[in-house]
Amino acid sequence: MNNRREVLELITYTALCYIATTALVHLLKTVNVEPQQAMIAVSYVPTATLTAVDLVMKRRVEIWKYAKPLIKKPQLAIPTSLAIPWITWTIALTVATALEVDVRGPLVEPLHEPSKLPNTLKFVATTLGTALLNTAVVIGEEVAWRGYMYVKLRKLLEKYRETALETPLHSTVVGTIWSLWHTPMILNYRLNYPTTGAIGLAVQTPLMIAMSTVMKVLRDEMGFLPCALLHATYNTLAPYMYLSTPLPDIHSPSTGTLALTAWTTAAVLTHTVHRAKTRRKQHKPQRENRK
Repeated sequence: MNNRREVLELITYTALCYIATTALVHLLKTVNVEPQQAMIAVSYVPTATLTAVDLVMKRRVEIWKYAKPLIKKPQLAIPTSLAIPWITWTIALTVATALEVDVRGPLVEPLHEPSKLPNTLKFVATTLGTALLNTAVVIGEEVAWRGYMYVKLRKLLEKYRETALETPLHSTVVGTIWSLWHTPMILNYRLNYPTTGAIGLAVQTPLMIAMSTVMKVLRDEMGFLPCALLHATYNTLAPYMYLSTPLPDIHSPSTGTLALTAWTTAAVLTHTVHRAKTRRKQHKPQRENRK
């Protein structure tokens, strides 16, 4: 019965969030709000909807309770979360190069012209600073995806806790909801897929499932804030990723098949390492008991 209530609440929340997002995007488009400003406004809808659900459920409105613990192992968590989008971008460009696709931009320029290394270092510093600022925007989403939904799915998937199925099941639910939530922005503003439109969801959905796998492990191991930092860094780099090859959006290193390949690789590696660590923890008490 409790699980049924949790599922119903999660479905209700998702439906309300989609309705509110669709209505807001339609309004913003009607009054000619620019895409970037529209996306910033829409980013806070998931948290606003969560506040409404808490009120309807007659709970105290404490949205930050979903962000606990905020961060663990900050000396490791912060550089890790900032580095992952750069690593996946590098993987995407490596695959593109192997496929004989022309790659360009600040990440590869020093390989051809060493004199441009200072420009690349400046680019890295500038985008890292921007990512830290963008964290304030993506928090509006992350309180929902890696906060509220993380907590709810931990309860719903309790029987799979610390098994090989927990993370894939969790990530499939969150990644699918997260991807489809972008639909109004894709339809109205061509977000992520300026030439492909809604067809891009066929790539974006598995991409966000893969990203959610990485972020689920990050949430387990290092807390909520690293997920927001990763999301903000990815959003900051996405336009540069898109321009780093001549490929259309459906195949781009930002939200296309190259990105899907890179993030799937990262997801498999992350999940494998996490599972190995979990198994060691599970076997440790048994070894101690034998002693």
